[in-house]
Amino acid sequence: MAEIFLCVLDDIQMGSAKGFEIQDEERMPRSLFVVHDTNNKYYAYRNSCPHTSSPLDWMPN
Repeated sequence: MAEIFLCVLDDIQMGSAKGFEIQDEERMPRSLFVVHDTNNKYYAYRNSCPHTSSPLDWMPN
């Protein structure tokens, strides 16, 4: 998997998340979001429920 620059980490405040629209290796559009938790760790998630394929974000960011 290729690395993709999304933003400066300081752009995502602790305890919040930020959504992104990218293209994957096959140039298919993908929606994802990055969470900055209260332990100062970052996690990226594909914005799609594995059970229903519905988006996980119910509001922006």
